[in-house]
Amino acid sequence: MADDSPISIDFSLSPVLDEAGNVIMLVPEGRDISDLKAAERKIREQAMLLNVATDAILVQDLEHQVQFWNTGAERIYGWQAEEMIGQNASILMAPKVSFHTASHTVLQQGEWQGEIRKLTKAGKEVLVLSRWTLVRDEWGKPKAILSVDTDITEAKRLEAQFLRTQRLENLGTLASGIAHDLNNILTPILAVSQLLPRRLSTLDDRSQQILQMLEDNAKRAADLVKQILLFARGDDGKRAPMQVAHLLPEIMSIIKSTFPKSIEATVHIAPSIWLISADATQLHQVLMNLCVNARDAMPEGGTLTIVAENRSIKETYAGTILDAHPGSYVAISVSDTGIGIPSELIDRIF
Repeated sequence: MADDSPISIDFSLSPVLDEAGNVIMLVPEGRDISDLKAAERKIREQAMLLNVATDAILVQDLEHQVQFWNTGAERIYGWQAEEMIGQNASILMAPKVSFHTASHTVLQQGEWQGEIRKLTKAGKEVLVLSRWTLVRDEWGKPKAILSVDTDITEAKRLEAQFLRTQRLENLGTLASGIAHDLNNILTPILAVSQLLPRRLSTLDDRSQQILQMLEDNAKRAADLVKQILLFARGDDGKRAPMQVAHLLPEIMSIIKSTFPKSIEATVHIAPSIWLISADATQLHQVLMNLCVNARDAMPEGGTLTIVAENRSIKETYAGTILDAHPGSYVAISVSDTGIGIPSELIDRIF
């Protein structure tokens, strides 16, 4: 070469035979394969780059047989390359996912992009942002499909948590306005119920009982308004050290005396359960609301179970939950054997 760069030669020797079939000479032949070797090096470099990528990159032929499977795909889906090469890519699809819609679109339009649920080797569903591109040969005929999958499972879960938090904040703003209006209504009612017995000393016992009932209920309503305002402000309430081992039996007593006999209620409290810092009134209200929801989910009866146990949350796990912090906690769970929550309502829970 003019620049004295090394070149690659495919060198061979061809024998020349005489009439008797004996080799009388060897004819050397050399072919410059520098371009071929350079292309092979480029392919190897590109393959290395594909394996460095955190996304799952796979190539499937038009029959959906996997031809290439990078390290990112191994990490996301759990299958090694040697397990997936030659397999049909449809085994990755979660139930009820339309594999053919994406395939038809990429064949017709040359590309497809969307969120799709796929399965790992362990059978776990993951949500991926999948981008499909049609690969053509040198004559322009469709040859294969290149897919690049980005795992967005965790991002979507955190996004859903963030949206629930936003809904909670919006609800808090609305609740604050309602609470102030209720306070304006309750103030004169409470004042009248307290002033009338003093102004009208001749009231009979029955009238005084009615006024006392009015005062008690007005105070109860005012306490409820305070709870709404605490919720609206994001206030944690008056926290103090408390023992759930005292609170849960009290709740269980209320359940057994007021819930239908067809519902069997049990409580399990771990030995040496830790003290917690909480607002006893708020925690009581939350647990009772959960128990009432459980009761309503079991119209034909069933089992209601409350479990309290010590739980240490590590930093790696806390990072997967919005506003969570590592530390020592007491986990309280309320479970039932009822009809469950319809899937269309799950996202409305906050």
